[in-house]
Amino acid sequence: MRARRSAKLLNFPKEDYTGYVHNVEKVKEYGSATGNKIKVRNIAICNLNNNVVMFTLWNEKADNFEEEEYAKMRQPVILAVSSCYLKTFGGQIQLSATSATSYYFNPPVEETAELLTAYNADNTQVPQIEVHTERLNDWEQEKTRNRVPLATLLQIDPNTQQRVLFTQEVLISQVDTTYDWYYQKCNECGGKLDYGFVHGHCHPYGSQSKPQNSYSFRVTITDGTANAVMTCFSPQTDGLIKDVNTLLLEVADKDPAIVPPQILALQNTRHVFQFRFAKPIGKGPPTLVLQKVMDHPPATQETLVDTPGAPTQSTASAVRKELFTGSVDEKDDPQPKKQKTE
Repeated sequence: MRARRSAKLLNFPKEDYTGYVHNVEKVKEYGSATGNKIKVRNIAICNLNNNVVMFTLWNEKADNFEEEEYAKMRQPVILAVSSCYLKTFGGQIQLSATSATSYYFNPPVEETAELLTAYNADNTQVPQIEVHTERLNDWEQEKTRNRVPLATLLQIDPNTQQRVLFTQEVLISQVDTTYDWYYQKCNECGGKLDYGFVHGHCHPYGSQSKPQNSYSFRVTITDGTANAVMTCFSPQTDGLIKDVNTLLLEVADKDPAIVPPQILALQNTRHVFQFRFAKPIGKGPPTLVLQKVMDHPPATQETLVDTPGAPTQSTASAVRKELFTGSVDEKDDPQPKKQKTE
């Protein structure tokens, strides 16, 4: 997939884009009962470099997307969209439909042939998996959603699965003692803080900062087919280990480089984890990020709704701002590698 005039992409407010459909999400509704409600449908489009671009349809266009027609088509389906607003965040492109936006399935253009050729070539080398992006209401079904062997996952380009959650029953074979086991994060942006300092861009001079502690330890997991590295953050560690602040009260040495025995005790324990791919940084095998511990169903069944809790604004601009902000990937790797010296 490629955007026209790619060399000058940021100089034009509206763009056309062509790629093959990675997945189509269901329509979600945002807003309160007393304010404006906005409908949103996200469609992930993949390009020739296997980078996924999110294309967002709004309101009537979200409802009128020809989902049934798409479902009947032979895969892959090439999708061309026109007259979209374009935004980049963290080096990634995001597309938003306008009133002038149109889309076309398998258009008779040169890009379609190029994409199909590249897709077929990749399929002969990389295993193809079927994923489900919608969360399931039933706990037992949710804990087995997208259960793919680690050996298969590690062969897949993580760029193509950034919005997908996987589950697997695994053994924690090792805790990595060369990485800090916790860190302090900014209560505004969630980014890592250097000890004793605050983010000046988040807290103007004279304002009070309330840094929060978060786990950040790494473990090696295995399902019997392969080993994978997974990073564990708060509060996704709930159900695996006690709260980080409680553990900090128990340990004598609060040096984040000294992994306490309570975390080391996780070695050789079995769990059902829900996780996602970390954003790739450089070369090397893909790494994972813990999303949820699913050993036991919650005591009180969670209310599964698409609407964010208690929004303070329900206007289109507020929703657009929420949807087009960066994901919380400060959690992917908040601290640099730190080798301990003997």
